[in-house]
Order: sequence, then structure tokens, then C-alpha cells
Amino acid sequence: MRIKYAVIAALGLLLLGAGFCLAANDVTIYVNGQPAEAKGILIDGKTMVPVRFVSETLGAKVNWDGTLNRVLITTEPKMNLIKLNGEATTWPYWYENGVLYMEYRDAVQIVRECHPHPSYVITYYKDNNAMAIDSKRVELSTIKRDGYTLLSLNQMLREDLVNYEWDEKNANLIIKPFK
Repeated sequence: MRIKYAVIAALGLLLLGAGFCLAANDVTIYVNGQPAEAKGILIDGKTMVPVRFVSETLGAKVNWDGTLNRVLITTEPKMNLIKLNGEATTWPYWYENGVLYMEYRDAVQIVRECHPHPSYVITYYKDNNAMAIDSKRVELSTIKRDGYTLLSLNQMLREDLVNYEWDEKNANLIIKPFK
């Protein structure tokens, strides 16, 4: 009988000790300085956190594919929006390797802002990526990003189609109309 109680007591201590070990390995997750509802755990010196919690906190969508035992995490690309003369727009831009790119329709609007005279006819020929201001026609190179056709404002500046200053820090395009 004593052996039975000794075994039960030993198992109880073992389970109690295991509970303390697990509790000691809990990791509190903080998001923007605030403790989150989700918890992590420390296993073999590595912090394990719920992938759904982390992904959704960062704005991603999480799906489980039970057929293939895989987690599918998808994110929406963050669109950089340009300011025009300090005013917010809904116009996306890309700034890569010192080159400023804009979607061709927005770039055409920039040309119109730089050539404010009402008699100017400004046309963009999407089929061959050319822009014309009255009789001046310029072939423009394009790149594709995120499903957009982009024009280099740097090239357009060199070709005297636009006149601007670029404030990279504030993502602000300062238009300087031609006189």
C-alpha cells in the first residue's frame, strides 16, 4: 500500500514539475508595446509563436491546406502613393535605383501640369509607348510592376516633357510648369 502511495506521489510531483517547466517556457508576445492575447513557447532555445497570430497581426491572410498539410500566407502589396506639390494623391509610384516611375496615365497628367497652356495637345500612344506634345513626339521606355505599365519620370525630365523636383523623403513631386 505504501508503494502505491509513493508511486502516486512521485507521479504527482513529476506532473507538477512538468507543469512548472512548461510554464517557465511560456513567452509573452508584445505588439506595439502591448501584451497580445496569443502566447509563444520556448523550445530548445527557439521561440515558437502561432503563425496565424503573427501573420494576421502583420496584415497577411492565412489559410490552411489540410490536403497537403501546408499553411498559405498571402499579403497585399503596399502601394506607395505620391504627393503632388505637397497634396496627397491616389497615384502609385515606384522609386528604384534612383529612378522615379509612375503609371502611364498619371505620368500623362504630370505632363499636363507642366504644360498648362490650354492650346497644347498632349497624347500618349500606348501601342508604341510614345508621348506627343503638339508636334514633338518622344519614344518612352516602359517597365511592368504589379500589373502596371510604368514610365520613367527621369527620362521624361531629360526629354523636356516634365519639369519637377523630387523630394524622396516625403514622396513629394514638386511640379514646375514650363513658361
